Amino acid sequence: VVDVGLDLSDSTKLADVKNELFVLEKVKHPHIVRMFEHFVVNEHLYIFMDYADLGNLYRFMYLHQGPLAEEEAVRPYAQIVSGVAYMHAQKIAHRDLKLSNILLKTLTASGGEEGGGGGDSVVILIADFGLSRVVYRRRSGLVTCKSYCGTPNYMAPELKVNKSRLLKNSQKLIHLSHHLFSCTSTASSTTPSTLTCTPWG
Repeated sequence: VVDVGLDLSDSTKLADVKNELFVLEKVKHPHIVRMFEHFVVNEHLYIFMDYADLGNLYRFMYLHQGPLAEEEAVRPYAQIVSGVAYMHAQKIAHRDLKLSNILLKTLTASGGEEGGGGGDSVVILIADFGLSRVVYRRRSGLVTCKSYCGTPNYMAPELKVNKSRLLKNSQKLIHLSHHLFSCTSTASSTTPSTLTCTPWG
């Protein structure tokens, strides 16, 4: 459950919250976090979502001893690409995809959730759609996102050069490639691990 305090006088924040709820209701994909329900009580918005029992990919990389081998990174990276491809097919741009917005959830061998037993694996869930935008309108076509947002270290260089430019395929590839580099590069290694192996087979 996520508790979001609502300031009804802040029209910008309110618009972002409404936009995130709209996107979460629209997307249905195995590698995108699910929203089950939401309601407002005393100016507090409560969002019931998937429970990511293993935290996020940033935390996993922080705890992991050294970078993932390429063969270990293939499966989580493929799941990220699958989720992003689905979003783009729905004409949705996430605009803030980074390791801390990629959640990890236990999936049991039988297909259940949060098992903890033998044969369990981990699935990727893309989360945090607060900055996302629908970039296509039926009447007007592609919409240019004029706002400049996201996390600079994860942005394609072209976006920093021309902040009002529409996201092109080359920029999407650079953006996604950064995540693969983050998982496999020694630059991502930080501390000794409490995890001795990766959960992906």
